[in-house]
Amino acid sequence: MDRKFALVAILFAILVVAGYLYYPYVVEPGKLGEVPPGMKGRFEALPPATVRTTATTRAMTKAGEYGGTTYIPYNLAGMIRKVSVTVTISLEVDDVRRAASKVEELAYSLGGYVQHSSITGERGYLTIKVPKADLETALSRIRSLGDVKREEMNTVDLTDAIVDLDARLRNARAEEKRLLDLMSKAENVRDLIEIEERLSAVRERIERLQAVKERMERRVDYATINIDLRRRGVSAHGESFFDKILRDAERALLGSIYILVVGAAFLVVPTILAVLVWVTYRRLAAERPGG
Repeated sequence: MDRKFALVAILFAILVVAGYLYYPYVVEPGKLGEVPPGMKGRFEALPPATVRTTATTRAMTKAGEYGGTTYIPYNLAGMIRKVSVTVTISLEVDDVRRAASKVEELAYSLGGYVQHSSITGERGYLTIKVPKADLETALSRIRSLGDVKREEMNTVDLTDAIVDLDARLRNARAEEKRLLDLMSKAENVRDLIEIEERLSAVRERIERLQAVKERMERRVDYATINIDLRRRGVSAHGESFFDKILRDAERALLGSIYILVVGAAFLVVPTILAVLVWVTYRRLAAERPGG
């Protein structure tokens, strides 16, 4: 009896340890059996097919320096490319609201503006626009606000799109000029009305193309900086260290229960077979002479 109890206790202990060791791969609260998002490698936000996009992640070197985000707005022929630049930077700071206020002041002082801001006591998200010529100045001052945990630069080459818009605008304006010439030579009201309708459609197309071009040029002239601020001691999920301990403890417990249930289900068939073999053996042994 003592041996059977010891075997059961050992099996139970093995299943519990297995649950605690493998719970990140087994249980995510609300998503039983799925791999936690932190374990998944994925790429998001694929760039539009009409533009060329590059991305570079800045990583800390052993000397504490950054490198690798310098963009080159020239092609091999020496032509200046129309490049839109977006930088995403994550910081750990002592005071989120104070750091956010300094970021906003920085944007306005450089002739830029704040496009988006969302601040809580422990997390802050800001998107600012600054003249591209002042991008490195802005980044240097933002880095000084805290400890940089991640920095990434994305560049989108809009040169071909802007060149195409220029060509379409030239064609539309040439058509507008031809229609104006025809209007001056119209001989009757019917022809005049038809030309005016065509002219109105052409001018509407010119306005749309001009608006798109101006938006693209603003993207080129101003760099976008996305800043993710996190108070020191708060995890990437916005929780304190104590909350993280409680969350991991809950997941570990759920993982152990999961392993125990799965292990018990796995042992049902072998246990039944073992019992049948043992009962058969006992009956055969009892039927033997002298048994």
